[in-house]
Amino acid sequence: RQQADMERFFEGRNLRVQQAGVLVYYLLAALAVLGALALRRRGAPLYVLLAAPILVTIVSVIAYGFTRFRVAAEIPIVVLAAVALAGLAQRRSGSRAR
Repeated sequence: RQQADMERFFEGRNLRVQQAGVLVYYLLAALAVLGALALRRRGAPLYVLLAAPILVTIVSVIAYGFTRFRVAAEIPIVVLAAVALAGLAQRRSGSRAR
């Protein structure tokens, strides 16, 4: 909530839109963790997908943590979240077939 207030104050963004964006980001981040775990179980290389989020986190910690720095990490986050959703959909369709 504090981040949304800071974005509204310093960058003039709409508070409700900012709060909705934070909620969606948390959902995507949780799904991305599940997707990364699924890829790890398959033995897929993760360093390409995890490099950008790790670098964005380091830059945000060193500088200041505005969400615009997150842009570089959004594509890997969405890809990892999609892996999780695809796995959930595959499990769901597999359980229906049984």
